[in-house]
Amino acid sequence: MNTPVQSEASPNPSAQINPYLNHFFQFKNVFSPKECMDIIYAGVPCSQAHVVTQDKNGRNQLQMYSRNTKVKTLKCTPAYQWVYDRISEKLRQVNDKYYRFRIQSITNFQVLEYENTGFYHTHTDIGYGQSSLRKISSVAFLTPPEEYEGGKLILKPNFAPIVPEQGSAVFFPSYVPHEITPVTRGVRHTMVTWIIGPCFE
Repeated sequence: MNTPVQSEASPNPSAQINPYLNHFFQFKNVFSPKECMDIIYAGVPCSQAHVVTQDKNGRNQLQMYSRNTKVKTLKCTPAYQWVYDRISEKLRQVNDKYYRFRIQSITNFQVLEYENTGFYHTHTDIGYGQSSLRKISSVAFLTPPEEYEGGKLILKPNFAPIVPEQGSAVFFPSYVPHEITPVTRGVRHTMVTWIIGPCFE
């Protein structure tokens, strides 16, 4: 399910250079500590996440050794509309002021759980099929950083370090390579989503 988040951004024919296409933007206190716990313990099914890519012929290819993560989907129901509203507000601010991508909607949220040894190798969020529509990636940090070690979100190749402050949310273009380093202690929870629109031309 995709929830509309139509942007007011429109093409600017006089703009020649956008200096923000290799930047991320982070907002503090998007969610309170209690709200983070409410999201973590949302009563929805949890399963092992898999990486499925498509080859040039459109055939699904399961990547078995790229990721160790548990996932549950937080759909945009009345019970969680406030979560979508909170992220959508920040999204519009970032896109209208900086990226100015043509966007249409936001995908279902995913709550990710990285236990000890959990990781996600370097990847981009944009790809074949439906993922070709992804334009902006969002990651909200739900777990206090002192409760786990490792599990760093690293944007590549030369982005500044991201501080995983509980309740904060970070936005970056979906074509930016990134990884989650292995968790070595504790459990790390985040919430991710992708903002989609017409394919980049």
